[in-house]
Amino acid sequence: MPEKADNETKMVWPEHARLIEQKHKTEIIHEFLEWCNGKRIELGRWVECGGYGEDEFMPHVEKVDNLLAEFIGINLEELEREKRAMLSQMRATSEQVVRERASSLTPQA
Repeated sequence: MPEKADNETKMVWPEHARLIEQKHKTEIIHEFLEWCNGKRIELGRWVECGGYGEDEFMPHVEKVDNLLAEFIGINLEELEREKRAMLSQMRATSEQVVRERASSLTPQA
């Protein structure tokens, strides 16, 4: 069953919310592509070869994660910005907790 992102996550971290809600799809697709790879089935596209009228099959070289992100409508650059903001927020919260604990251990004069 698909997960649902809470409203706060949707407001503050929209790309992560989308990723959470589409995770079931991406996991199934990724598993299928790995299965195909094990059977030596390649993902690729037909490209025109210099106007000679013959198309050629070219293996897909882009990371599968990029394709999956595009498929479910996630902006990977924005997702990375959200990750960095999350880490910064967690770091600041952690530093504040450490300061508060340290000040509570300091003897009062």
